[in-house]
Amino acid sequence: MRLHQLSKIVLLSLCIGCNPTQKIVQQYLEQEYYASDLIDAERLAVVADSFQIPHYIFYAVAWQETRRGNSDHIFPRGPGRIVLDSLYKPHRVCREIGRVQMSPCVDWSKILKDPICINKNLLSDNKYFAYQVNLHCAAKHLASLHTMYNWMESVRHYNGDGPASYIYLNSVLAYIGRFYLKLQ
Repeated sequence: MRLHQLSKIVLLSLCIGCNPTQKIVQQYLEQEYYASDLIDAERLAVVADSFQIPHYIFYAVAWQETRRGNSDHIFPRGPGRIVLDSLYKPHRVCREIGRVQMSPCVDWSKILKDPICINKNLLSDNKYFAYQVNLHCAAKHLASLHTMYNWMESVRHYNGDGPASYIYLNSVLAYIGRFYLKLQ
């Protein structure tokens, strides 16, 4: 956020009897959505707010998982893992689902204690519903990680805990840097 924009919002909100005008807030949010390069930035921001996740963190995770997004709410399945069958033929299993690539081999409803986060919902034929569930469960997962770690470690652990999680974190941090440079 530009320092002078932040100071305007802070000064207006601290003023006795004053509230920040909707116009200033809306202008900042429009700049933020544009800087994010995400076609669903506004929806991501709403979900992030509901779990008290900074917008740029949730934007960065969404970018890292499926880049700009898709207006049809159809996202390719992730690569998953390769396993060999009894004939040593490789098969991909646990291919990640949706906008923020939730693994179907994890019992998210149990981990997050949220009955919405079941694979049936994540794999729903109603793509918009599956998209909303995917965002909800990913945000809840990220927020739950934040109860144990700072935001940087929460993002790293979002992608697991192995060596690849550090590469993931570096890519997310690069996105955040680009995002803030675009806001200038």
